[in-house]
Amino acid sequence: MARIDDKAGRVKGRSTTARFRQLSTTYGTKLKVKVISNEELSLGYYRLLVSNSALSGAAKAGQFLMLKVSQGDNPLLRRPMSISRIDLSRGEIEILYRVVGRGTKKLTEFAAGMSMDILGPLGKGFDIPPSKKSILVGGGIGIAPLIGLAEELLKGGGEVVVMIGGAAGNDVIGLPQFESLGLSPQISTDDGSLGIKGFVTSLLEGYISSITNPNDYLIYGCGPNVMLREVHRIASAASIECQVSLEGRMGCGLGACLSCVVPDKDNKYVTVCKDGPVFDSRSLSW
Repeated sequence: MARIDDKAGRVKGRSTTARFRQLSTTYGTKLKVKVISNEELSLGYYRLLVSNSALSGAAKAGQFLMLKVSQGDNPLLRRPMSISRIDLSRGEIEILYRVVGRGTKKLTEFAAGMSMDILGPLGKGFDIPPSKKSILVGGGIGIAPLIGLAEELLKGGGEVVVMIGGAAGNDVIGLPQFESLGLSPQISTDDGSLGIKGFVTSLLEGYISSITNPNDYLIYGCGPNVMLREVHRIASAASIECQVSLEGRMGCGLGACLSCVVPDKDNKYVTVCKDGPVFDSRSLSW
């Protein structure tokens, strides 16, 4: 999952601004979308719904968008946002986001009817092989892209189990969306205010302890890297294939600035934005 870098320093100078504009034109699909709604779901968490049929037709679960959050160049850098749901019939894209800094605060100012400048869809989405039972594990804002993934899996007739968690009940997002798909997520919170008290990885460990044929299953994870490291460990110990959507601080979202690189198992570097954000967990160095 793309992580918003609202704490990055401002990039100054006309030449830098021009370079980012050039990169956007060269490597990304620049589109105008119409804002349908932008509503607060719970304290600090918002649901943004935008419309563009070309975008919804090209997007895939697990990909992300780079959103221009102001009408001018302040802030200059776009904010990466995971695609939560794709509605092909309406030509709409849903984005769930959390306000964590100046950029995402400005994003809350967009109202229905306004136009927004985006790049996307970007990155590598989830791979959905046939005949697999899917276990979806999400933490915090990392729950967002798993909603669209669950929808795609169910359309294909797959069996889906969902486990989501957060620091507190307010941080467990997407529950109504999962329930609208006929799913009943297992829930955990650090403080015990919703679901069981503990980490979502404990739910995963408990569930797979009874699995007798690991080849029948595939684990999908999205959330903080510390959580994904544990998801990978549990999956590896059980010999279950695992795909993870990484968080990474992004400047361009196009693989050019290299601010989001992470090491792979061969001690080479890959970019979260272009090579990912979704990876086979076995391909990374944890």
